[in-house]
Amino acid sequence: YKGEPLLLESHSEHGHLFHVGAFTQDKQGNSSPITWFSTIIDPTNFYVASGDFALQEDEFQEQLEGTLGRPFTSLQEAVEATAHLDFVRLHIIDMLPVTEPVVINSKCEIYGTSAGSGLLFSQGAYLQIRDGDVVIKNCVLELQNASAGSGVSDYKKSKPLLAVAKGKLSLEDCEVFGD
Repeated sequence: YKGEPLLLESHSEHGHLFHVGAFTQDKQGNSSPITWFSTIIDPTNFYVASGDFALQEDEFQEQLEGTLGRPFTSLQEAVEATAHLDFVRLHIIDMLPVTEPVVINSKCEIYGTSAGSGLLFSQGAYLQIRDGDVVIKNCVLELQNASAGSGVSDYKKSKPLLAVAKGKLSLEDCEVFGD
């Protein structure tokens, strides 16, 4: 081993558990005990969280990877990071603010991890499925209350909360709120 990164890849849509053993050996051939490391490589399941669950401005903020320990912090970030995949499953951990339009153009499943999980759309934000196949399960989809003077009627003039163009959208066990 020459100190280069060791790349572990899953070559299917299924997660894989890898066990890696490492030891050191000096020039005389003396070896240290083997230290084992286990990790799961899952190319399909990603996590998205905000608020208290997500990491808050610490040294690892740049290294968000969509894992449960380092979830993406916005739906847009998750969609952009996984756009190259044919299929992705996003687990929404809490009520996630959606502050800008998000376009999904692949096969995607969005799951709320608890009864209070879902997407909270700001005025002008929406989810568009373009040439994609999206299933949303166990999520609350809510239009955030508009501030006084900008009313929900202004929102209705711009874009719908959910829009489908040459794609499919299925909602299962979801609650949709908004005027």
